[in-house]
Amino acid sequence: FVLTGPATGPAAAQTTICSGVSVKDVQKCDPGWAANMHFMHWRMYSGHNCTNYVAYRLKRDGVPEPSYRLGNADTWAPNAKKHGVRVDNKPEVGAVGAWPGRRHVVYVEEVGSNYLITSEDNWPGYYPKGMYRKIKVFKGERAYPTQFIHFKGKSTINGPLPEISGTATEGSTLTASAGSWSPSGVTLSYQWLRDGVIIAGATKKSYTLTSKDVGHRITISVTGEKSGYKSRTASSDPT
Repeated sequence: FVLTGPATGPAAAQTTICSGVSVKDVQKCDPGWAANMHFMHWRMYSGHNCTNYVAYRLKRDGVPEPSYRLGNADTWAPNAKKHGVRVDNKPEVGAVGAWPGRRHVVYVEEVGSNYLITSEDNWPGYYPKGMYRKIKVFKGERAYPTQFIHFKGKSTINGPLPEISGTATEGSTLTASAGSWSPSGVTLSYQWLRDGVIIAGATKKSYTLTSKDVGHRITISVTGEKSGYKSRTASSDPT
């Protein structure tokens, strides 16, 4: 907040952005997956299931199929880690979200300061007919992964959450630090937000606080782009 203490408000809750059971409904959410869900990817079972979907997404990102077997969802993280793949608690766009001991994996679409947007597919034993979902989930909720598997693909942009420095008082200037992004040649763009709403014209690394910011949460979103790659947007913690 700028110049004031915390304000009360409704708690954030998991929301479904898109979902589908039939191929026709899945096509509205992800046309590529709808056309490919009945094929096997990385030797996973075809149709509605989480590992086949995530394998498909990783293939689309240019990740080569591992020479070893990943197995069921609950063994993806330990098996990948054994073979030198980074596994940690740091979310990144393009990473695989997982939980120790739980037979489920998801694909990370977007990373925010306290939320993720993930996509997944679920086998018919979990939902009666199986279901694709894209959801927004907040830290602390059951659907928020507790570990992340970082396979590397030729079409994946990686970068940390940006940080804000400066004093949160009217008239002061805040400055964003984007950190190190990869691969080389990624172009970064900046957007400041007030309570999650874009501040018009505030698209530089620095932002001078005005009277309109008093009592509100200020964040910065950084987007990395490169031709041939899927763009990545990361958002800071609020000040």
